[in-house]
Amino acid sequence: MYTEFTNSRGQVSKGWLRKQDLLTPEAWTRRRNEAARLSQEQITQQLQTAKRLLGENNLVASLGIYKKLSDQQVPEAMFYYGDLALRNKNQDIPCEEAIDLVEKASDKNYVEAKRTLGFLYLFAESPQILKVSNYDRCEYKKDVIQGTKLLMEAVLSGDTTARRILDLHKSTTRDDDTNSVDQP
Repeated sequence: MYTEFTNSRGQVSKGWLRKQDLLTPEAWTRRRNEAARLSQEQITQQLQTAKRLLGENNLVASLGIYKKLSDQQVPEAMFYYGDLALRNKNQDIPCEEAIDLVEKASDKNYVEAKRTLGFLYLFAESPQILKVSNYDRCEYKKDVIQGTKLLMEAVLSGDTTARRILDLHKSTTRDDDTNSVDQP
């Protein structure tokens, strides 16, 4: 196929191209997107870098990595990008979007997201517990059934912290029940 085109500097190129080397615009876009995707090894390295930067209090650089990976639907990155917003360390997204990211990470079976959502659902109406855990930026919907379910899933995945949260909820609920009985 013979072609002529002018580049951005005004230079004209003329020549022959093989038909088998041509791509449709859709195929070209698909190839470009595939090339932009990171390998699992690259994702793991970037997640480690983001955690290290977060540990060094380089929040801006860490958030940049988490956002990029979150946009690629990486569950761990989605969780951390959303969780940091819920903890008032990421002002780039509103509460609704942060909760949505954590929910999506949970739906992808990311255990920390299940634990966090379970905690937030169980203690949504306990501002002092939320504040101690640095989750006082947003308002949460109380859902004991869903919270318990998520925490149990986390426990079944080996998460010991989720077990402690369930025990804490049980003890605070028992205290509430005891207090209500003692009152006239």
